[in-house]
Amino acid sequence: MDIVYVLVSSGADTLLEQAVLSAESLRRAMPDAFVRVLIDKGTEKTLSGPRRRLYDVFDEVLAVDTPGETSNKNRSRQLKTTMYDYMEHDFLYIDSDTLVCEDLSSVQEDAGDSPIAAVADLHIPLSASPLNRKIERHSRRCGFHASFDDIHFNGGFFFVRKCAVSAEFFRLWNALWREALGHRVTQDQTSLNEVNWRMGGVIKELDGIYNCQIRRYGTGLPYLHEAKMIHYFASNRDGCVPYDLSDNTLLRHALDKERPAEFQAVLDKPKSALHKIGYVVADRGVAKMLLWTPLYKWTEEMILGLRKKLRRT
Repeated sequence: MDIVYVLVSSGADTLLEQAVLSAESLRRAMPDAFVRVLIDKGTEKTLSGPRRRLYDVFDEVLAVDTPGETSNKNRSRQLKTTMYDYMEHDFLYIDSDTLVCEDLSSVQEDAGDSPIAAVADLHIPLSASPLNRKIERHSRRCGFHASFDDIHFNGGFFFVRKCAVSAEFFRLWNALWREALGHRVTQDQTSLNEVNWRMGGVIKELDGIYNCQIRRYGTGLPYLHEAKMIHYFASNRDGCVPYDLSDNTLLRHALDKERPAEFQAVLDKPKSALHKIGYVVADRGVAKMLLWTPLYKWTEEMILGLRKKLRRT
């Protein structure tokens, strides 16, 4: 089965380190898989020294022109929403902030005859999600729908069949993502779910074990024991991700010739790589009382805003 990643990295971030670790974990579980990574021309120019490790873990590093895109985020979104054009066969897309725990080949059978299959965001209906207000706000700003049958799909893992329906899906996805940019919404997941709505719910929902999302809310915990892939949201930067690789200080050593012992431990047992001390709110009632209150959300937004200002200074 063909597998594809998307990577746009300046060298100042840890995105390439994430991709290397994810691909290494994939090699352990699926040694015969063909794995491609799509990068932009700017990222290609940075692939010297330790960053050339990318060539060691991927079968193909394909550099693609992204004319007119001025930011790394937009170049990444452009590659992601057009990846279909660079794949010859049915394929599996995987985000970089992931670790593969087991062989993912069964996704082909579990997808059935559906052209596209993915996992629900946070494993729960949108109406029950602690992020529903934010998600719906972004969708309304663009005049989009946030879900189909109350399911908002996560864009970090999906299986795609090469067919006319999938080709149309990606054509529309790229067009709607560009439309969303005009409304100051850069996330590709907003437009992804609008495409699903316009095409009548074409995405089939997969079992959460394929994209076990580790977040502070605890909604991924029921899938952790049998998880085939862990999506630890290292790039989310909300400061509350309870997974060891969400620590950028650690990730910056992923390309070292002699890595810290923590990396081997995480790759050997990815399902055990949770912080020894941390807080995961697994009770939805408690989450509603504490994390979903207007005061908490206001405080959280204020703190995140201050963090962004500090990073810029």
